[in-house]
Amino acid sequence: MSNVFTAVVNVCATPEPITLGDKEAMKLRLADNTGQRNSPRFFGMLVTGYDAETAKRLDKGDQIVVTGQLVVNEYKARSEEHTSELQSR
Repeated sequence: MSNVFTAVVNVCATPEPITLGDKEAMKLRLADNTGQRNSPRFFGMLVTGYDAETAKRLDKGDQIVVTGQLVVNEYKARSEEHTSELQSR
């Protein structure tokens, strides 16, 4: 079973260049404003290859269409609090 999704989202922050092994990538922070009660859903997205080159031209406030697979990352924050984050790949 696949959990691929497509959404029109807003870029929340200037994309951040990162390195994944030997690959250049861009880390995006996005908001989907189509949720119930006008409450946006925030998530991160990692893009590589040609899409990473395109992401370098994005800026906070841009509206884009994304397609990806949703993954929940769980970790312990610095405050020792258990945290989860929704991310798309």
